[in-house]
Amino acid sequence: MKKTKIIEEVEIKKFKFKVELEYYYDEDLEEYFVDEELGNANLRKIRNEYRRLNGLLLDYNIKQIREKYKLSQKDFALLLGMGEVTITRYESKSIQDKSQDQLIRNAANPELFLEIVKANKEKFIEEYNLEKYNKIIAIIEENIINNYVELGYKRRDFPKDLVGNQELSIEKICGVIKVFSNRIKTLTKTKLAKLLWYADFLSFNKYDKGITGLTYCHLPYGAVPFLYEEILNNEKVIIEEIYQGDLIKNIIVDVKSNHNLDENELIIIEQIVEKFKDMDTEDVVKYMHKEKAYLETRNNQYISYNFAKDIIL
Repeated sequence: MKKTKIIEEVEIKKFKFKVELEYYYDEDLEEYFVDEELGNANLRKIRNEYRRLNGLLLDYNIKQIREKYKLSQKDFALLLGMGEVTITRYESKSIQDKSQDQLIRNAANPELFLEIVKANKEKFIEEYNLEKYNKIIAIIEENIINNYVELGYKRRDFPKDLVGNQELSIEKICGVIKVFSNRIKTLTKTKLAKLLWYADFLSFNKYDKGITGLTYCHLPYGAVPFLYEEILNNEKVIIEEIYQGDLIKNIIVDVKSNHNLDENELIIIEQIVEKFKDMDTEDVVKYMHKEKAYLETRNNQYISYNFAKDIIL
């Protein structure tokens, strides 16, 4: 008994198409057959091929959109204004129509999804409560920020020497900030910007790739990541205001994130911590101003990672 593939013509909703299916073949009986597992796999393949040929989301595409917001199938359906088990069916055995497919596609865009969720607020709160609804809103808003930052980088199409041979990773950024905030008592936004630069450029110096994928700009107070304020507006980043005389300073106190950094990255970050943990913001700025990367670039210019070879540490 062995597996074999057969191209068959099938029909769904009066639409005929061909699809390659798997069967077991019994040579003694000269028969093709399927067990429950293989039969279900074939049915899924047929449904997804129909979806593909008709421009619909595949079942796992729907699941990916739902999991982006950490939602159960029931919750996702309610927030879309659908029946409770609708998404469950779409991810298992049913095929969505074009109007519902478009609604789910819209949910992939967090800004559009936020509007959909607000429109279905009352229905969701009736089933659950306002607290759960607000938590979901916070997750969607976090996705809006992340999406904005990621799209900002994609639209600029930065060359490798401006992103440190690394894909932009919001999770990595949050991870690095978390370690810095846990290890440094008074971490201002200005100081953090320099520490991120040192971490990425030191990593590039040693391993020919940065950690976060961030691009840095030459600004009066030193290197600052592109879209830095938007990154710090991430719901995961906890910032407190403290008063020092007439001045208000924004201090990063923690990040709601598992850092997911590898051993080499953690070693790099620890080296930066040991170097700068006892320096105040002004001293870190003065130190960074001595870097060749700063001296040989002008205001608002992006800083190439090629300067990593000249880093002073």
